[in-house]
Amino acid sequence: MLARLRMAVALTGLYLAVGACTPIGNTILPSESLGSSGSGSPASNESSQSPVQAKIGSRVQVGTEQIHVVMKVETWKGSTFIKPEKGNVFVAALVKIQALETTTYNPFWYKVRGPDGFEYQPSIFGRDPKLGSSNTLQPGRTVQGWVTFEVPKAAASKLTMIYTPGFFTEEVEIRLY
Repeated sequence: MLARLRMAVALTGLYLAVGACTPIGNTILPSESLGSSGSGSPASNESSQSPVQAKIGSRVQVGTEQIHVVMKVETWKGSTFIKPEKGNVFVAALVKIQALETTTYNPFWYKVRGPDGFEYQPSIFGRDPKLGSSNTLQPGRTVQGWVTFEVPKAAASKLTMIYTPGFFTEEVEIRLY
């Protein structure tokens, strides 16, 4: 009985702590090399309800933890053993993440949306070097890797990537065309 009471108190505290938190806003930073500190005034998304709208090469500060950049996007033919299904192509995005604070990253926090609104999850097998999963990145460190999606050929040229890291951060949309 005492164990159940302790569990109920702990869960109530967790519920109240989570409920009191609001998502941390994201910011598009001035176009500079990853890792440099800018002196411009960034366009903030904190007062808006819609996600940050970025493009390839945009430096986006995600919450207080990281700077995120989609460096480039390419179609990938696959490998000897990994090929897209008929009518589909692989689209690979090279992403770079710099930690401002201790942060985590995961390729499964990404998805792409086609022009019809349909969303595609990342492929387990993709272009190398892949962005690792469930990894911790210390402040000042940078990681880079490919995140690969299998999409219909017709949608490949009009994709929007959606990045939703962690639990308390708003999503970032990156136009891939």
